[in-house]
Amino acid sequence: MTAGGAWLKVEGLTQSFDGRPVFANLSFELEPGRSLALVGASGCGKTTILRAVAGLIEAGRGRVSVGPGRPARAMVSQDLGLLPWKTAFANVELPLRLAGRPRAERRRRAEEVLALMELTELAGRYPASLSGGQRQRLALGRALVGQPELLVLDEPFSALDAISREALGDHLAGLWKRLGWTMVLATHSIEEAVLLGETVLVLGGSPTVAEAAFANPDAGEPGGLTRASASALAREVRLALAAVRGRASSGAAFSGPAPASPRAGLETRFATPADARLAGPGDVSSGETFGPSLQSSLQPSRREDPRRNSRPRAAASSGAR
Repeated sequence: MTAGGAWLKVEGLTQSFDGRPVFANLSFELEPGRSLALVGASGCGKTTILRAVAGLIEAGRGRVSVGPGRPARAMVSQDLGLLPWKTAFANVELPLRLAGRPRAERRRRAEEVLALMELTELAGRYPASLSGGQRQRLALGRALVGQPELLVLDEPFSALDAISREALGDHLAGLWKRLGWTMVLATHSIEEAVLLGETVLVLGGSPTVAEAAFANPDAGEPGGLTRASASALAREVRLALAAVRGRASSGAAFSGPAPASPRAGLETRFATPADARLAGPGDVSSGETFGPSLQSSLQPSRREDPRRNSRPRAAASSGAR
């Protein structure tokens, strides 16, 4: 991979179902090891976008490219997809078994992942006897056992209470910082997006387009949602979503957190975190706006962090929904 270059490219992604356009001309780029959070209302096409990014489907038009090479991808779906007749250990081991890996390797890597997910003591339990948070961690562990370079998460913590959701979000953020995969997630939770997304992309309209993007250079940093910058960014994302809803109900032009621009034919390149550093409620730099032909260059270039530059880049088999 070329340092600082786009590794994941989504270009002109367009999809219709039964003749009804769902999203149109969606484009974004992501550097290796970075994260992107998609936020939007139910039915706006987030899951379909994720499945295209994960390589599970092809959109009607447009292109998704990952690499160079054929990097391993894994997806955790909303329903988790755990097999109820298999133990926690067997669920985690399954992608390696399907990939034909030797028994000793399967056991070693499954044990490592269970420890990473703090599930070692529950390896012999079945999903039905685990708590919601434990099942979420188990599904995440099964995705990670194949050492993916791209991790795709669809509403990863939606079934959890607020306390468990935040705790698991902090755990995931810590793993991402350590292990260095590239991450794309979709969520209804603004806090979840702010916690994990170095770029937060707001989706809206009919068909769905990228309405606004917010740089979030402190994603995954210690302090999580207690940081002033996180509170400020969450407020800006809420304002953008409220403006999208208001435009949808009234037909008025969108005047979101940045100066409004004509929707037709607009092409916008978003600011990097160096231009959009969030210092607190009184110092917020918002995303640009908006339009059906919007091209967003989502390439966060936050300050150099030697830990991120030295993180191992793993390669192995992929797991998917």
